[in-house]
This record gives sequence, structure tokens and C-alpha cells, in this order.
Amino acid sequence: MRWLGGDARRQVILPAHRLGAAVLETGKTVTLSVADGDLLRSAARLYLPPFAGLLIGPTLVRYLLQSGDGLAALAAAVGLFGGWLVARGWVRATPPRVTVSRSDEPEPAA
Repeated sequence: MRWLGGDARRQVILPAHRLGAAVLETGKTVTLSVADGDLLRSAARLYLPPFAGLLIGPTLVRYLLQSGDGLAALAAAVGLFGGWLVARGWVRATPPRVTVSRSDEPEPAA
């Protein structure tokens, strides 16, 4: 997923109210957790639009224009790129929720 996000440095902001009264210091270990449902939704948002574009592009060209294989291959590439753009925007707009816990705390119940 890194190639979808661009070259920006990744940062996770840890709000103090989510971590209780303890203050985190540099070098402290934390655990970042993503729920299975959020992980599955993010994977679907990442992989389904390019796959759909790859299939729908040539299908539309073949049935609407009755053209040859060359134009269908070009439509597949355009559909793949269009699907990639959709996936990139979708993943950026709705990132998965991340749960933060300190390593000395038990993990929160789901």
C-alpha cells in the first residue's frame, strides 16, 4: 500500500486521551492494531477497482466498438490505470482505524 500513498513520511499521531494518563516518551514501545474487518475492507478498496477496470475496459470496447485485440489491450491498460486512481483516492479518504496500546498494557477487547 505504500506506493498508493506517495512519498510522504508516515506518521501516527497518538492522542493522549486514547493512551490513558501515561505519557509516552521517545523509545517507548507501542502496539498498533487494525481490526480484521477494517483490514479486509481496505484490501477490497485497494484491489477491486483496478481489477474491475482491467475487466470492464476491454469488455466495453469489444461490445461497443467491435474492435480488435489491440484496442482491447489498450482499454485494459486504461481501465487498470483508472481503477488504480479510484483505489488510491478511496484508500486515502478512508484509511483503516488503528488502535494504539502501550506494550505494558493488555490489548483492548474487540
